[in-house]
Amino acid sequence: MSYSVQEIDFIRQELHKGNSIFYIATTLNKPWKSIQAIAANKRFKMPAHMDDLKFRFFEKVLKKDCWEWRGHLSSSFGYGRLRFNGVAWDTHILSWKIHNGDIPKGMCICHTCDNPACVNPNHLFMGSYAQNSADMKAKNRHAFGEKNGMSKLSNKEVLSIRKDLKAGVSSILLAKQYGVHPNHILRIKRNESWKNV
Repeated sequence: MSYSVQEIDFIRQELHKGNSIFYIATTLNKPWKSIQAIAANKRFKMPAHMDDLKFRFFEKVLKKDCWEWRGHLSSSFGYGRLRFNGVAWDTHILSWKIHNGDIPKGMCICHTCDNPACVNPNHLFMGSYAQNSADMKAKNRHAFGEKNGMSKLSNKEVLSIRKDLKAGVSSILLAKQYGVHPNHILRIKRNESWKNV
C-alpha cells in the first residue's frame, strides 16, 4: 500500500498526538495493518517533532572535516547513538535523514571517511547492504582472522598448523589439538580460510 507524503505526515502527527492506529486508519480509510507498519518503522521515518530532534543532534556535533559525534558511542563499533522519545538513533543515519530525507527500505548509510563517529553529510553515501559489505571488505575493515571475535585460532596458531600439515601431521589430530573441526584444518590447508596469514 502506498501513501502520499501528506498522508505520512498526517500519520506522524496523529501518532505524536497519541491517537490510535485504528483512529488513523478509519480517518484515512486505509487498512490498520499498513498504518501499523508505518508506525513501527521509526528508523526510516522522521518524527513529527523534528526540530527538537535536530536541536539535540547538533548540540553534540563538533564540526571539523569529520563532524565528530560527542555523545554516546556504541561500544562495539563506535557509531554515535542518540536516544530521543524512546527511539535510539544511529547518528550517521539521523544526519543523513536531516540533510537528505528518508532512507528507502533495503538501503543503508555508509561512510566515505571510515570514521564511525562522523556525521558529516558530505562523508555519507547511501548504498545497499551488499554495497556496504563490499566497501568494508575493499577497505579491509571487516573482522577476519584473529580480529573476528568468534575466531578460535590466532595467527600464530594458524602458522603452526600450516607447518605441521607440511610435516605430514593429520588434520584430525590437529583439529583435536586446537579444538576445531577437521574441515576447518582442511580449509586452512587449501588456503580457503585464513588467507591473510
